Amino acid sequence: MSPSAVAKRRSPDATNTNTKIVPIRIDVLSEDKTLRIVDTLLFDPACWPVTLYQPLYTSLEENITLMAHTILSDAEVQGMGRTVRHFTGRLDLWSPKLQKAVEDQLRPQLWKLATTTIASTTLNTASKHNNDDDDDEYEYDETLVPISIRLMIDRLVIHEDILWDNYGRVSPFEFARDMAVEMNLPDEATVAIATTITEQLHGLSIDTTPDSTILANNIINNNNNTSKSFRGAWTMDPKEHASIASQVVAQHRSI
Repeated sequence: MSPSAVAKRRSPDATNTNTKIVPIRIDVLSEDKTLRIVDTLLFDPACWPVTLYQPLYTSLEENITLMAHTILSDAEVQGMGRTVRHFTGRLDLWSPKLQKAVEDQLRPQLWKLATTTIASTTLNTASKHNNDDDDDEYEYDETLVPISIRLMIDRLVIHEDILWDNYGRVSPFEFARDMAVEMNLPDEATVAIATTITEQLHGLSIDTTPDSTILANNIINNNNNTSKSFRGAWTMDPKEHASIASQVVAQHRSI
């Protein structure tokens, strides 16, 4: 994998695929603290589940209610195979209080997004009307953002560092798809890579401290070659993966 993802410069009238998608973060606890839901939605401000209308508050509340219910519904079956669902049915997570907790976290993020999008659309329309003659001559300077991909999907570990051009022609999803093809990764990895890139482009910091257990597995998988750079994708030992998963669950329960 190339250490950088730098695309050609572009003019303002070109579609900037990097800025369309924004991350919406959810991290809620049930009232008895037995359940925690952590999720990130990749949201396109140009494609609301319910089209925005006036009064804005009413249409926004419709979107908030629908999205909160969808998040909980998806979480009820996430990670469950068809056979498991057949015998056990869906997990019952929904409750009025948990729905409200998700809505309360969605509301400020979506409200800011809705008002910013409307203001930005108005400004861009006026700017384009006044500066049509100058658009063809303008180019953005390259703006490189360091992105650290640190993912663990089941037993699969993905470590990669890239430089991202904010004004490039490649979207996070396009990059993630190409990376998955190059490294022969599953479909779940494509979504996870696109999500972590989008989150970091919007300010989320990533802990890049090397994990001794994960890196030890990479050394073993590469015939004890300790000089190898810890970048790429490799499979963890089942016992080590189970140990790490248990630690993550314990951390969530301790909150």
